[in-house]
Amino acid sequence: MLVVTFQIGEHRIAMDIRQIVQVIPCIPVRPVAFSATWQTGVIIFRGNVIPIVDLALVFGVESCPSRLSTRIILVETDHLGRSMIVGLLAAQVSDVTSMEESHAKHFKELPTDAGTQPSLGKVILDDVGILNLAHVNQLLSTAMRDQLSRFQEVA
Repeated sequence: MLVVTFQIGEHRIAMDIRQIVQVIPCIPVRPVAFSATWQTGVIIFRGNVIPIVDLALVFGVESCPSRLSTRIILVETDHLGRSMIVGLLAAQVSDVTSMEESHAKHFKELPTDAGTQPSLGKVILDDVGILNLAHVNQLLSTAMRDQLSRFQEVA
C-alpha cells in the first residue's frame, strides 16, 4: 500500500493515498466567522470552496505549525451518501512511500465513539517507531463531517 505520512503533534500518521485527492502547499486560508475552532477557514481550489481542518486542533494539540513541510491534504470523504472534499492541515508531510501493512506489528486500536470522537486509527510498529494508520473518516468524526457538509451547502 502507498501512504503519505505526516505529524499531528508527536503522533506519526500514515494515510493510504487512495483517500487523497491532492497534496498542496499551505496557502493562505480565509477565516470563517462562527466556525468550530478546528476549522481554520476555507480555500478556493479549482473553483470550489474547500473547508480546511487543522488536525492538530482536532486532537487537542497546539495549532499546526507554519513550516515549509506543512501542507494541505485534500481528501474525499462522504457524509450521508454525499461526497465532499475537505482540506486537512498537517505538519511534516512526506512524499509517498510504500508500506506493507501485513509486515507491521499491529496493536489494538483504542475504542472511540466514531460519531463524536475522532480517532488516530490503527497503531502500527514500523522501522522508525510507532505509526498510526488513519482513515479520513476516523480523523473526522461523523459530527465533524456533519458540520462540514452543512457549511459546504451554505457556501
